[in-house]
Amino acid sequence: MARSTARAPTDATVAPRYERKFRIEACGRDVVTHAVLRHPHLFREIFHERFVNSVYYDTPEFRLYFNNVDGDAERDKVRVRWYGAMVGDHVGPHLERKRKFGLVGTKESTQLERLRVEPGVPGQELVDALDHVDVDPLLRATNRALRPVLLVRYRRRYYLSACARFRMTIDDQVKFVRMEPGINAMTRAATDDAVILELKYALEDDAAAVSVASALPFRMTRNSKYVVGIDKLFVAG
Repeated sequence: MARSTARAPTDATVAPRYERKFRIEACGRDVVTHAVLRHPHLFREIFHERFVNSVYYDTPEFRLYFNNVDGDAERDKVRVRWYGAMVGDHVGPHLERKRKFGLVGTKESTQLERLRVEPGVPGQELVDALDHVDVDPLLRATNRALRPVLLVRYRRRYYLSACARFRMTIDDQVKFVRMEPGINAMTRAATDDAVILELKYALEDDAAAVSVASALPFRMTRNSKYVVGIDKLFVAG
């Protein structure tokens, strides 16, 4: 699947923020976009539409998956993320550890030099790349047990409120690819027809976010693309 090389890292940490999700199955992206653009907080598009690709890691026992399914208060996800084409030679992907504490999330990111993605290529370089993440001792001890298990790809659009305190993203065209241990061959694929709307904001804006969320004609839900993909390609299959 991959070849990656760590370099003098460009590290970043996203400050803790709320991440509220709306999984929408009854209508398409155009309807969701219309609701965002008509929102009383005057959201506007702030970035060009692009495809997001992530390879997720887990243990052989799928510990990170079950932590999410069981609703553990503290949950981790480890992934490599890049943008644009799914396969090919990618420069500057990021190795990320995403942590959730209830509805509050944060993210630690380390830039890698390059990533080559194609079916059937040994992915030991991706496993080795985990050594370059500055994590707590507990996750460090489990890093060597992690291996790539799922590739997730989707189309994303970005919006910001007029007050610049609230962000929304709209994701659709979600695709999952199963990664096999060892060779990381892309053996099976599945899709998700839902549109995922996500509202993100700082901790201090939680009270004000009530009016933002209530102005949307959608119900707030739990949604993890990683969990949905594992359910489709490992659990159901």
